Amino acid sequence: MKKIIVYRTIQTHLLEELKKSFNVKYLPDYLTTQKAEFEEALPTVNGLLGAGIVMGAEELQKMPQLEVVSNITAGFDTLDWNAFDKAEVSITNAPDALTQTVADLAMGLLLAAARRITTVDRAIRANEWVKGPLDTATGLYGTDVYQKTIGIIGLGRIGTAVAQRAHAGFGMDVIYHTRSRHENAEVAYDAKHYPDLDGFLEAADFVVMLAPYSEETHHLMNEKTFSKMKDSAFFINVGRGKTVDETALYEALKTGVIAGAGLDVFEKEPINQNHPLLTLDNVVVTAHMGSATLATRNRMERDAVANLTAVLNGEEPQNRVL
Repeated sequence: MKKIIVYRTIQTHLLEELKKSFNVKYLPDYLTTQKAEFEEALPTVNGLLGAGIVMGAEELQKMPQLEVVSNITAGFDTLDWNAFDKAEVSITNAPDALTQTVADLAMGLLLAAARRITTVDRAIRANEWVKGPLDTATGLYGTDVYQKTIGIIGLGRIGTAVAQRAHAGFGMDVIYHTRSRHENAEVAYDAKHYPDLDGFLEAADFVVMLAPYSEETHHLMNEKTFSKMKDSAFFINVGRGKTVDETALYEALKTGVIAGAGLDVFEKEPINQNHPLLTLDNVVVTAHMGSATLATRNRMERDAVANLTAVLNGEEPQNRVL
């Protein structure tokens, strides 16, 4: 019977399902109280199931029997692709389960930032309905979303779902920046491809970052690129924190280079409570919670279990990354 380590809390019925087919070590506290047990199991483990583990060539050398790492997430940037390829170890993920949920949050952050929802919420809780930021009619002014231009960087599953919501629900013009065209989105949502990033940023009223993280996209949004955006534009990041230079973003927001931001991801997580971005009223933040609904997390776990089971049984998984 093949051996697996489940290093994240999952639903009980899925854990029991795995135990029917595999020798399971359930170690959701593998970084703390279960660290010794985790290390002891590595030489004979065939599969890992969880999220967020950092692994490269050095770690893979400890697991000569490893066949697959099944991520309960869409992302896999903590895994060294080249090392896995060389070791012939598969990587799977669970992107389908979270597409619609992350797209919902992207639109939620966009609306919250544009309409100053969190600023007004804080003012009311501070008994400032008729004073402070709400003391005049102009204090309530936000920015219209309807029929504006949304620009999406990275038009994959989630980007396409955002485009659908923006186009059908808010009558927005959709533009996107990718290396290749997505003709289906162009037909369905009248999306326009901008291969040139500068031209794309100059045209968008809302920029939604959904590019995967890589050396190429590291700090893709920086002082120079933020300066290309309209001073009335908003930046939304529900992709990867390291695609953004947060120092440049803070300066752009503080000095009025751009109007506001909605951020679900950060360069370092959890974000430090003293981070300068948290001092700004034109920033809305959430805690890397794009997929954080119970139904979605349950689907992600289910898909990850199915992927791991398929690989270890010599079958093709639903979502193979490598």
